[in-house]
Amino acid sequence: MAERRWTPAQRQAIETRGGSLLVSAAAGSGKTAVLTQRVASLLTDPEHPVDADRILVVTFSNAAAAEMRQRIAACLRELSRENPGDRRLLRQQLLLESAQISTVHAFCGELLRGSFQRLGLPASFRLMQEEESAVLHSRVLDTLLEEEFARADPGFTELVELFSDAGRDARLDRMILDFYAFMRNHPYYDRWLSHALSEYDESRPLSETRWGEILLHHAALAVTHCLALNEQAQRIIEANEALCAAYTPAFAQDRQFLEDCRAAVEIGVETPDSLYVEGDYSRRCREAFCGASFARLGTARGCEAPMLKQAAQTLRQEIKDTLRMLAGKCFFESEEEYRADIALQRPVMERLFGILQEFDRRLKAEKADKGTLDFSDLEHYAL
Repeated sequence: MAERRWTPAQRQAIETRGGSLLVSAAAGSGKTAVLTQRVASLLTDPEHPVDADRILVVTFSNAAAAEMRQRIAACLRELSRENPGDRRLLRQQLLLESAQISTVHAFCGELLRGSFQRLGLPASFRLMQEEESAVLHSRVLDTLLEEEFARADPGFTELVELFSDAGRDARLDRMILDFYAFMRNHPYYDRWLSHALSEYDESRPLSETRWGEILLHHAALAVTHCLALNEQAQRIIEANEALCAAYTPAFAQDRQFLEDCRAAVEIGVETPDSLYVEGDYSRRCREAFCGASFARLGTARGCEAPMLKQAAQTLRQEIKDTLRMLAGKCFFESEEEYRADIALQRPVMERLFGILQEFDRRLKAEKADKGTLDFSDLEHYAL
């Protein structure tokens, strides 16, 4: 069989050793063939060979796992035909039957079955299908919420009012189930819940919170984009003498305003909080963005370039819209208003997190009684 010609990048992906390797390629570009060859080269490496039962290949589907195993087997058979006396190749073909080439859930399942006693799981645990798991989730949540409505705890009542219009409705159930699924995407979700709740602390300045970091990052990117638009517009108007004379003063003023906004954001990012009077960061950003004032463009008399004129005006309008969005959605309240909001939200979030933890506890108890696990359990127990 003629040897396949690999591209330099493919060859690098096949032969690189001694560390992590990330391969990114488009569909149909030969990723599976490259991975197959990489595994085969590891099994037949003349200096540091690896046995087939010591590799782990994780795929997205059972079909992909079966195809990968078949391809590796075919590659080893071809190598054996070319090297009929190579006993190692024959051994690798035998070991390939026990190689871990599977979906991530299948791998986790095998890991759990080999360690069920340490995890307190029944030896014959059964994996629920998605439909069965969804029914169990709905039933457990229904019972829990019925008890909560009967108790009529003030914190729970506020939670219901926040997430539904009139008492119990499907949106409340869906919000809790969606939040629970999102929460379970974190490897140690109990720890994550505690950390998330710690963000609802009215004693912390906005600049020290995760929300503050996100706002600053978003604002910094937006201002940088606006500065690029301003520079693009100025290049356009410089191409026409009438436009340059009429529009340059306004665009220069816009640029100075944008530079002030960038300075306010960068100070919040780069300056240690200890150098700030509490709340000064929020005040500076709010003053910078909410103080937007755009001068009127001059009249471009004698301009015979309507397309250039329209292009410059369109870019300026995008800058205006972006800054107004930042002022209205990112820096619309003071530090005192922010802290008041957090103080109101904290009891509601405590109640929500408490319900999620109780829901999780009851689900685990139900699954333990039935000797079942769902796909998410496989991942968490494996960790």
